[in-house]
Amino acid sequence: MTLDDLAGRTRPLAEPGLPVLRLDRDDEVAGVVAWFGEDRARRGVHLIVRGEDAGCLFRTDLYDLMGTRSMGFGDSARTILPGASTAWRTLELECPEPGCAESPLYALSFNPAAPPHCRLHPERALAPR
Repeated sequence: MTLDDLAGRTRPLAEPGLPVLRLDRDDEVAGVVAWFGEDRARRGVHLIVRGEDAGCLFRTDLYDLMGTRSMGFGDSARTILPGASTAWRTLELECPEPGCAESPLYALSFNPAAPPHCRLHPERALAPR
């Protein structure tokens, strides 16, 4: 799944106050599941994809994206979860502009040599809180 696929599953932002999650690379898509997994109380997120508002995604929207498979008798014995651990860690970023409506903003990666810029204040670079 790519960022474009994920953005295609979003809904128009209808619920103000949702946390904002910024995604810039396709390899961060799996981190959305990790973001929801960090806190069971998170029911939705406002996605910013490659600096553009993509809308919102609710926890229940992810259920349709998760593949399942049937297992036969005994198939669960000695089984491990498929795939490799991504060890995602959510970073909390903020815009240095006082009162910015998109602060705090969450991201799954951050490069201090090339920090992302605020979507609302493009001249201001985001920084970890």
